[in-house]
Amino acid sequence: LAALALYFVAIRWGAGLGGATFGALAYGLATPAWGWATFFFGHASAAACLFLGLVSILYLLDLPSAKRRDIVLGFVSGALLSWAVVIEYTTAPASAVIAIYGLASALRWERARFIRVFLSAFAGAVLFILPLLIYHYAAYENIFTSGYKYTVFHPGQKEGFYGIRLPRVGIIVWLLVGLQKGILWFSPLLLFVPLALYKLWETPGKKGLVITIIAVSSYYFLMNSGYAYWTGGGSTGPRHITPILPFICLPLAFLWTKAGKKLKLGLLIFFAISFLISLMSVSVSMEIQQAPGIHIVTEYIIPKFIEASQLKTSLIVRLISPSYIGNSHLDLLPLYIVLALGGLYILWELKNAGRKRPNL
Repeated sequence: LAALALYFVAIRWGAGLGGATFGALAYGLATPAWGWATFFFGHASAAACLFLGLVSILYLLDLPSAKRRDIVLGFVSGALLSWAVVIEYTTAPASAVIAIYGLASALRWERARFIRVFLSAFAGAVLFILPLLIYHYAAYENIFTSGYKYTVFHPGQKEGFYGIRLPRVGIIVWLLVGLQKGILWFSPLLLFVPLALYKLWETPGKKGLVITIIAVSSYYFLMNSGYAYWTGGGSTGPRHITPILPFICLPLAFLWTKAGKKLKLGLLIFFAISFLISLMSVSVSMEIQQAPGIHIVTEYIIPKFIEASQLKTSLIVRLISPSYIGNSHLDLLPLYIVLALGGLYILWELKNAGRKRPNL
C-alpha cells in the first residue's frame, strides 16, 4: 500500500509514469523494506503508516477544499500517524515531524477548513492511540509506562531513555557503510538520494517536503546510533532505520523524471544491483547471526543464495510442509514467474503510457 501510495502521489506531483514507477519499485523491491515486510517485525508496517499519513496530508494540500473529503483525509492522516506509534513507539517523533509539516503547510487555508481538518485529524489520532493507552493502564496502571521499563533480557534498555542515549557519529557511519549493517551495501541505489533531494528542493513548492524527509531520516539515524542495541541483533542490515525507506525513495521518482540518458542508465544499473541483493536477502533470511569481520552481503547472503542450501520456499509448499527448507532455486520458481510477468506488464504499460493519461 505504501509503494502504491508513493506511485500515486509521485504522478500527481509531476514525476510522470516512468518516475513514479521507478520510485515505487525502488522502495518495494530494491531496499530492505521488501525483506522486512516478510518478517514479524513492526518496521515495515510502521514505515507504511508514517508514509501513508504523509501522503494523506499531501493530497489534502494538493486538492481544493471539500468538506467530506477534508474530514476523511484529515481523520485518516491522524489515525495513520497515531497507529504508527502503536506499532512502534520510536515512530512518535517522526509522526510529530510529519504532523508539524501538515499544520505549517495548512496555515494558508481559510479558517473553517483548517479547523475542520485539524479536528478530524485530532479525532483520528486519539481514537487510534487509545487502545495502546488502555493496554498500558491495564498492564502497568500508567498509560505512559511501557513494557520496556521492566525488561530483564536487555539491561541496556534501562540506560538513558529506554536504552536511547546521545547519538554516536561512528555508529551513523556504520549504519551507512559498515560491512555488516551499512544500508548502502544492501541498497546501493540509495547513493542517489542526496542528488534526488537536491533536485526535489529545486522544484517549486517542494522545499517543505524535502525538509520533512531530511528531518524524519535524520531522526532515525540519530535515534538508532544512540540506542544500546543499535545493531538490531542478528538482523540483515540496519532494521531500525527501515521507516525512512519510503520517504527517501519518493525523491528518486522525481530524479528519474529530470535525469538524462546517462543518469537514467546509472539509476537502472544501481536499481538492478539493489534488486538482486534484496531478492537474495529475502530468499536467504532477514535475520542471521553476525560473525565479526564478515561482510554480510558478499560473504554470507550471496554465497548462501548461490548454494541454495537454505532458501525460503513458496507459500504453497510451506502450507503443505511447514518444516520444509528449500535446497534448490526451483523452490523459488513461483516468485521468479511473478516477478518476470510483473516486469513485462510494467514495461508494456510504460510503452503505451503516451496513449492515455491517468487521473490520480
